[in-house]
Amino acid sequence: MDWRQKFISALKPNYHEWDSVMNENTSMKEWKSCLPEKTTVLSCVKTINSINGIINLLRSNMTTWDFIEYQEGGHMAPLTTPNIINPLIAKAL
Repeated sequence: MDWRQKFISALKPNYHEWDSVMNENTSMKEWKSCLPEKTTVLSCVKTINSINGIINLLRSNMTTWDFIEYQEGGHMAPLTTPNIINPLIAKAL
């Protein structure tokens, strides 16, 4: 398998994530009716723009949710810095 085939194979698990980002047509009103009334969202101040956009949409529409920002770790923090994330999760629970 050459490098291109390996790269394409590695992207397959992300197909549905990208499809939902690029082709989603559910309105926020519809999402709001389906999502839990009470949720805690953790996000890093230094995350990527697409994640910030999603967080901002949720923050402005899901007014009963709690939003907690942490300073370090990025959007992969649960894997890269569990020492930061796990206490936040425990506190939210």
